[in-house]
Amino acid sequence: MLQLIRKYFPFARKKPHLVLTPSPIAHAEADTLAWEVIAGFRASAEPDDKGDTRQVKWLDISVDGFAEQQRGRPLAHLVKELLQNAFDATGDQGSIDLWITSNGPGRVSVLCSDDGSGADVETVNVMFLTGKKDSVLQRGRMGRGFKEVLSVSDFALVKSRGQQLTFDHDEHGPTIRRQSWPSPKAGFHALFDISHSGEVGDALGYLRTVMPSHGTKLSINGRLVTARPAAHVIEGELETETFQTGSWQRRTNGCKVRLVAAELSEIPLIYEMGIPICPVEWPEQYHCDVLQRVPMNPNRDAVVSGYASKLKATCFPTLLKEFDRDRALAPWAAEAAMNISYQMFDHRTQMFRDLVRIAYGEKVVRSTPPHGRYDFDATAREMGYSVVQVESMHFDLRSILRAVTLTSEEAVRRERDQRLALSSRLSLDLGQVASLPIRDAHAKRAGGVRQAISFYGKPRIIDRMEFALWLARGILEERGLDGSTVSVRCAWMPAGTLASWSESSVFTLSLAYDPMWSTPIGAELIALVVHEVAHDQAFHHGADFTNEVEKMAGACGMVLLKADGELMAQRFRTWGKAIPKNPKCPA
Repeated sequence: MLQLIRKYFPFARKKPHLVLTPSPIAHAEADTLAWEVIAGFRASAEPDDKGDTRQVKWLDISVDGFAEQQRGRPLAHLVKELLQNAFDATGDQGSIDLWITSNGPGRVSVLCSDDGSGADVETVNVMFLTGKKDSVLQRGRMGRGFKEVLSVSDFALVKSRGQQLTFDHDEHGPTIRRQSWPSPKAGFHALFDISHSGEVGDALGYLRTVMPSHGTKLSINGRLVTARPAAHVIEGELETETFQTGSWQRRTNGCKVRLVAAELSEIPLIYEMGIPICPVEWPEQYHCDVLQRVPMNPNRDAVVSGYASKLKATCFPTLLKEFDRDRALAPWAAEAAMNISYQMFDHRTQMFRDLVRIAYGEKVVRSTPPHGRYDFDATAREMGYSVVQVESMHFDLRSILRAVTLTSEEAVRRERDQRLALSSRLSLDLGQVASLPIRDAHAKRAGGVRQAISFYGKPRIIDRMEFALWLARGILEERGLDGSTVSVRCAWMPAGTLASWSESSVFTLSLAYDPMWSTPIGAELIALVVHEVAHDQAFHHGADFTNEVEKMAGACGMVLLKADGELMAQRFRTWGKAIPKNPKCPA
């Protein structure tokens, strides 16, 4: 620090005791050094008897520079400042008349009149001076609006509280004439001849988007601007700002937001208590009218960074109830869901689920890349899931899907595990079937598996299970694969499910599929075995599975060609025999 001081203040170099040491300087010593540097600089000032001394204000403000800044703003935004003041003055009950017309090339005349509380005209032209007590429910800020319009005016006439002020020019320059105004008419009335290149038509179109309260009568060029009903009124916590103890201070405050339906020709806007600010930038056909002061940039034509995102997050839970698929997939929706305030954090996961359900349906999983014999996406689709590719999605939607959905692999394995668990409880292996009595007196009462076995006959059930096991193992061994791990079970399975093959090579036959049990061992059962064995190498019903079926069918043919027909008939007692009359199992 001292090196910088010596660089820019040469007098410090002449003080040999002001040296830097590598060790840290204690606070007391640092204060002493700073005092010596500052005192030295003060002493370096030239004597008072040299130079020219004048009595002037230390700080001056360029009115022309200030006016030039205001001329760079759209005409509508300047005139909007007058409406803001009128709304603040009249509250929720009052009358406001605004007239605006072209007054020659580059000149616009504006008359704004209200029946509010009025103002002290003696100070209306003093910057940063206002008699207003600041509040989050006020639109105006430090009395700036009137001064900004006045700075670009060639003439102005103001009447309020029994006083009249005329801003004009004579041969010597600008003049102000103060007069009494005996009219008992209340309110604040101001006329301006503005030097501005803006189009009056564009300004009128913008100003007519103002939304007065239901108790305020607003007229613009004689045309009544009516209040607009809210489709939704939302309570939330949003940032606001107030001027306190000499500085602007921001804080989060509870407020209401009115969602007002926008016409098809309108761009949805953010409003501050009825005054338009800037576009919301979302596809929803709603204006957002925030019923408290909105933090804005210095020109008050845009909200501060991050505010729009928080506003959308406040509106999201209410609009979610109206969403269809297209609205749910709009990028703003996922962003808003991720920005939900901590007050609604407990409900956020359910909102994530609702958003995903509307966008993709009840059963949705994230895609899993195929690997080896598994293509979980294809299997998940067969199970009725919608499979979505999340890698190409924008971050927020991808994060939501990861939070509330399974991958296709997780969903497939979960359903298989559930089926296996159910099958294990409700299925029997060969040993368990063999242990059942030939005449099961309790089979009908037990229902399901035992009733079906009793109906078809235990020998027939065992024969088909043994044949399925023998053929499945033989096919795998013919392919050079391990068939020793295959086991067979029978179960009462849901309608439409003929059999299943688990990852652990458990082959389960459905007792509910009558043709498998009531007809002779033949093409029906053989085709079923070939189909299920193919799942040993390809779990999904895709191109790979089709190839495996063809290979397994070839292996099956070789197994059967090598088999001795007489030995087959001896081994499987029901080979070629059907149940008489082929009655349907009542189980």
